[in-house]
Amino acid sequence: MIIEAIEPLNITIADSHETIHLRPFTPQDLPESQALKLLAKVPDKVRLYHPPSSDDLQPGRSISWHSPMFGRVHGQVAMEPENGWLVIRCHSVTGNLALVNVEWGLRIEKQPKGDNDD
Repeated sequence: MIIEAIEPLNITIADSHETIHLRPFTPQDLPESQALKLLAKVPDKVRLYHPPSSDDLQPGRSISWHSPMFGRVHGQVAMEPENGWLVIRCHSVTGNLALVNVEWGLRIEKQPKGDNDD
C-alpha cells in the first residue's frame, strides 16, 4: 500500500525493528498491515497516495510535486509523460522548463473556479 507523509516522520516496523524515514509528499510502499496501522494511528501525518493517471497529466494542467532539490514546487505540464518523465513549464522556483520524474509525489492542483466558464 502506498502512503505519503504530510510532514517528516520516522516509523519503526514492529516485526523487524527497522526504522523508516518518511519524507513529506514522497510516496512510500509499505506492507498493507503496516500502512493501515499507520493511517489509523496518525491520520493527520500520513495519507494514502493516489498517483495521477496519464489522463490527468495533459499539457496545460497545473501540478505540484516534491523535488529532491527544491522541496514542494509547482508548474504546468508542457508535454505528456514519456518514459517516466514530464516536461514542465513555469517551474515555480526557476521559471524555466524542467524535467520532473513521475515518482516525485505528483499532485494535480485544483483548477480555480471560473477557468472553464465562458
